Amino acid sequence: MANFGNELYPPELQDDKRVLANLQILLAWLVDRKLTPKLELFSGDPFSLQAVSMILDKFENAESKPKSIVIPTNYTFILSKALTEKIESLVERSRRLGIPIFLSASIDGRYCEANRPFRSGKSDPRDDGYYDRVFAFNKKWGFSFHPMIYSDRIDSWQNNFLWFQEMLKKHDIPWSNIYLLEVRNKEWSRDNILGFEEFIKFLIRWIFFV
Repeated sequence: MANFGNELYPPELQDDKRVLANLQILLAWLVDRKLTPKLELFSGDPFSLQAVSMILDKFENAESKPKSIVIPTNYTFILSKALTEKIESLVERSRRLGIPIFLSASIDGRYCEANRPFRSGKSDPRDDGYYDRVFAFNKKWGFSFHPMIYSDRIDSWQNNFLWFQEMLKKHDIPWSNIYLLEVRNKEWSRDNILGFEEFIKFLIRWIFFV
């Protein structure tokens, strides 16, 4: 997406109304044929809210329903109390309907969050209070985390992993509720790869010998 986004998804086609209209067609097709795939949404929070509401509306009275709706998100919605309440309302509704929403927190952690700078152009609001709210939210709803391991700041990942574990322990979340995703792009230099190797060795020691 970073390198070929415009070719894969031409800007003139990146229109929320068009996508929602296409989603409506897809949902009608699934319901008519009683197909219930596991659904995953990859988008910004405002659009995802509309899409999820549409999905729940469509399947509410259907004979067959999807087992779940999985939504990876960067959790910037936590910065807004109103948006957080809207999302919690959708999570509650999805569980009542038997189509549970599962959010996965795509946050990179205190030592590596700079790999994904805040887009608003303002100062980064992701302070300790923000992280506490993220972890408290995931504890409340039973959600997990999937930080991205970039070539940049790879040498910070040992401290970053320990920070994640401290936060998981603080909020009484199992240590295994974190899934590490390597970003496989051309930016990895030989030194970066060697740093990644050291991090993998660290993980093995931490998991099996600490």
